[in-house]
Amino acid sequence: MKKLLAIIVSSLCFLSNSQANNIKDFQIDGISIGDSLLDHYTLDQIQKAQKIRTPYYHKDKFVEFETKPKKSQLYDSIKFTYKQNDKDFKLYGIAGIIDFPKDFNKCIETKKNAVTDIEKVFPDAVKTDYGKTLSVYDKSKKSYFIETNFLLKGGSRIRIYCENWSDELTKKNLWRDNLSIILNDVIFLNFLRSTYN
Repeated sequence: MKKLLAIIVSSLCFLSNSQANNIKDFQIDGISIGDSLLDHYTLDQIQKAQKIRTPYYHKDKFVEFETKPKKSQLYDSIKFTYKQNDKDFKLYGIAGIIDFPKDFNKCIETKKNAVTDIEKVFPDAVKTDYGKTLSVYDKSKKSYFIETNFLLKGGSRIRIYCENWSDELTKKNLWRDNLSIILNDVIFLNFLRSTYN
């Protein structure tokens, strides 16, 4: 049975078993890896959301699209990953995204608190801190992200990172500094490795 784990300082909420090892025991906006998106959104809602924000297609295999959360007011947007042409919309990835416009320090603080709580829930996970990494989307090398990665049994991952965009990209693309908490199933991760590496 799933229990509520409140990340008190950052006001984020996750659902998880105590000392869990399965990524399916972790929820964002009440949704888990392996769920059908149709259990949470109607087909009409999904199609309308995809008209607002164009989905990203990975080599005609996987689709990622971002929309407003249905339940939670903690996230500014939610991103879902599923196989293209899957009528059940089975989820292989979920991300909760919180914007921190002009407050990257608050993003870092929130990230640290989230990392601490995930360490408690997944004590057997292998944690890797990547520190500051330059963004490939900014040729000026002024934009970067700071990431922590948790490898779970079976190969699934939880990624937590803060993105700090340059003033130029913020103005040009309306990109905001943000915190992303990403759940990825091992099947999607293996696809990414074999396709993009």
